[in-house]
Amino acid sequence: MVAPIRLRVEPGTFTYFRFDDRASLSRAIAQSDVDPMMVIAWGRDLGVMVPQGTSMENAAGMQEGWQCLASTEAMAFDVVGVAADVTRCIAQSGTSVLVMSGYSHDYFFVMGELAPVVSALREAGHTVEPAP
Repeated sequence: MVAPIRLRVEPGTFTYFRFDDRASLSRAIAQSDVDPMMVIAWGRDLGVMVPQGTSMENAAGMQEGWQCLASTEAMAFDVVGVAADVTRCIAQSGTSVLVMSGYSHDYFFVMGELAPVVSALREAGHTVEPAP
């Protein structure tokens, strides 16, 4: 069993932009006036998550309306199953999720209403704090 964690709803909403090639992705990031929240450049998956309202040149597609839940306490690399448990809770609420794990924190970008996500997480014993 995974120990419950503390999550915080990050302020604002986010947009995911997808790109057809690495050059377009790199150019869009370089020309943007905001730092991306998440960048994926692996094989055919080329994309970036940025605050909603940000424009990205040369994007092949976009999806607005993502919200972010972030773990609030640093976790060691040997902690196992946290992202899987949180993702399971989110999936059980019927909500799409994109997960990004950093060195010591996890970020869960969810699409749709937050209320069922928060309820599912709390029912599993996790703590969810509102946006600051």
